[in-house]
Amino acid sequence: MICDQDKLDELGCRGAPDWVIEVLSPSTSLKDMNTKRDLYERYGVREYWLVHPTERWIMIYVLNDNKRYGKGQLFGMDQETISIIFSDFNIDWSFMQAEGA
Repeated sequence: MICDQDKLDELGCRGAPDWVIEVLSPSTSLKDMNTKRDLYERYGVREYWLVHPTERWIMIYVLNDNKRYGKGQLFGMDQETISIIFSDFNIDWSFMQAEGA
């Protein structure tokens, strides 16, 4: 999600987006949980979500006043997830039923 229209031009986004969501897969999960998290932190992505669709959890990282991600906050997908910095934005996960449910 990019909130600042001035970051957008004909080539795409210039600068960091404000919010990024990564859906984990077995082949990229370590990269998403470590390398990308560090990269997004360094470049100022304000809120970063890691979603594990099969285990049905979300880990949310938010930049603190020191421009660092604090400890991630873990949420289950059994209820809607509300963005920490965009309080009027949420995702209702009920469209994704647990396997076997």
